[in-house]
Amino acid sequence: MTQPAHWIPTMMERTLENLKFVRRERDRLKSEGVDVDVEGPFEVTQLVNSILCAFAHPWEILLKPERDKRKAARDPMLKESVQRLSRHLHLSAARKPTVEELITGLGYIRNAIAHGNIEYIPGPTTSRGTQDIEKIRLWNCRFEEKTKNWEQTFTIDELSSLLEDFVSVANDLWNPLKLQGRRDCEYDSD
Repeated sequence: MTQPAHWIPTMMERTLENLKFVRRERDRLKSEGVDVDVEGPFEVTQLVNSILCAFAHPWEILLKPERDKRKAARDPMLKESVQRLSRHLHLSAARKPTVEELITGLGYIRNAIAHGNIEYIPGPTTSRGTQDIEKIRLWNCRFEEKTKNWEQTFTIDELSSLLEDFVSVANDLWNPLKLQGRRDCEYDSD
């Protein structure tokens, strides 16, 4: 594999292509009579792995540095991009969420996946006696208090859609100039 010139967008696109490949291969093997529920490939496993690569990792470079949330709220490109992702968050419908709330909500998803706060929820038992994963529950915990402060359950299609939309938004936000001069452990307090 060659080193991508723009590694974040390239790795996210490659991750989506790998997910599509696993799904195509699963369908092909299933049509040939292979019991893919036992022998694989396992598309939900690949979906979670894809989210780790294409969501959790780029988050650190694309959105986490926006610690000054007032600045982030004024950035028209960030605001528009993050608002495109708001449909994936179950936030209060009483009012339009702020950019800060959206970034926080997306951060909760990132944290849940990155820290293993995930539960696979099976669907009904099939005629073969197996259960497919129907939904995935994610939650975020406050580190200091060890208390849950967010939870959301996604269908597999909803999580796939979030991943695809996030990759699109991340590609819009990608700015290699922003990364020039970064040093290792940039967020150290020293």
